[in-house]
Amino acid sequence: MNAGKLSPSLELFLSPMKSWSGFLALAAIGAAATSVVGAEIEGTVLPFKSVTISSPVEEIIAEIPVEEGDAIGEGEVLAELRSEQEKLELERYDKLIERAKFEADAARRLFENGSGTESDAIESRTELERLESEKALVELRLKEKIIRSPISGIVVDKLLEAGESVERIEDMFEVVDIEQVFVRFYLDARYLDTLALNQELPVRIELLGAAPVTAKVDFIDSRIDPASGLVEVKLLAKNPERRIKAGMRAYLKLPELEDAN
Repeated sequence: MNAGKLSPSLELFLSPMKSWSGFLALAAIGAAATSVVGAEIEGTVLPFKSVTISSPVEEIIAEIPVEEGDAIGEGEVLAELRSEQEKLELERYDKLIERAKFEADAARRLFENGSGTESDAIESRTELERLESEKALVELRLKEKIIRSPISGIVVDKLLEAGESVERIEDMFEVVDIEQVFVRFYLDARYLDTLALNQELPVRIELLGAAPVTAKVDFIDSRIDPASGLVEVKLLAKNPERRIKAGMRAYLKLPELEDAN
């Protein structure tokens, strides 16, 4: 037998072993590739703020100058309720206060000159303060008839129309702020060691193409769901052009976790 050549029977025995070794090598390469690719975890885009705006009083709606989809600023008027009575009361109080000021000044001067009494001066001044206090209450009632947005954002729901009656604390509008957005994920708790607040991560938004946006870890829940082993994590992304919409699907790529076995 040649020293450099195997017998046919030995070759037959070693041939399957060579094939199996090649298979194991390919499997190892595939496993390595999987760990590099990592897990893409699905999440949901949420608005930075979402506010439901109600009426503080019961009244008829006089005007609604906004429509659904309108971009509005903080403090902008969303609706005006009927306020004719309050406006007439303010006009009446202005006249009463003007007269009360004149009488209070006159009573003060008479007291200072010794021609009047201190009690008359105090009574006149007290009457003026009473009228001013009552006028302030009317102004407060009038202010409540103007419904303003507490935030900048977009009107996504207008629940009533001009001419309809609104009840006290009845919902009228919903406004959302999406100039920043949260992206919420439910992650395996084993990822907690790899995350930190303000950590920047790339997030892919499904409807905006393959290019990811940069988001920062803003919230890591201190609770882990005992049934699923998942923890809620929120990332915050800037969205000045408002291209990212609430409700869009988002994807976060993280390294594959090893099996617990």
